[in-house]
Amino acid sequence: MNSSAKLQERFGEWQEALERKGLKVNADKTETMVCARTAESLQITDKNGKALKQVENFKYLGSVIHAQGGNEEDITARIAAAWKNGKSCQECYVIEGCPLLLKGKYTEQW
Repeated sequence: MNSSAKLQERFGEWQEALERKGLKVNADKTETMVCARTAESLQITDKNGKALKQVENFKYLGSVIHAQGGNEEDITARIAAAWKNGKSCQECYVIEGCPLLLKGKYTEQW
């Protein structure tokens, strides 16, 4: 049995186990991703024959995961968000009359 057949079998077992507990897999919202150095296609179907969507990247717990393994976009997005937050607090630091306690609160939030 090849790996795609094993994966299809494991998905079927998972889907049946969920249904025994009263849950259903929504094939329209469920996505699959093949992690490999080269672009590969793998077709997984639910027990009704509906194909699951295969994606090249997705966001999980705030991080973007790519099928080919790179994370440059994620790092760029995080740096941009940090700069944006830093720029919004910059005005407080340059105001001469701004109390040090307030400046410290901004620093703690960073």
